[in-house]
Amino acid sequence: MLSKKDIIVNVEINSNKLVVSCEPYSEEYLYAFQLFCNGKQVDRVLYSEQNEAVFWLSQSGEYTVRGCIKDKENSLSNTSAVYEFHNEAVNVPTEEKKKVGIFRKVYEITKEIVDNFSMLMRM
Repeated sequence: MLSKKDIIVNVEINSNKLVVSCEPYSEEYLYAFQLFCNGKQVDRVLYSEQNEAVFWLSQSGEYTVRGCIKDKENSLSNTSAVYEFHNEAVNVPTEEKKKVGIFRKVYEITKEIVDNFSMLMRM
């Protein structure tokens, strides 16, 4: 039987990509996630068998994630620590932008799709 203190919400931020996972993992559980910025819900992932989710951060603020685990008997949740994110747009000189070819852009987009394939399958 799960209790709220058993639920661990892990958060990793890399650039503007937030990866969250919820423990413990079991094939019997369903997982959902809610992303909050400055106390307001800005995104969510509905219940699925995946105990991991990816969120893309677009605005500066203090972020928390609520991880939810549901089994046959009940549904419990716990909230992560607070993470501060600052959206600092990178200014790339115009000449440098011209050097980036179409093939590089295609590679970057394809890599992003492959890296986030599990998230795309939830849609």
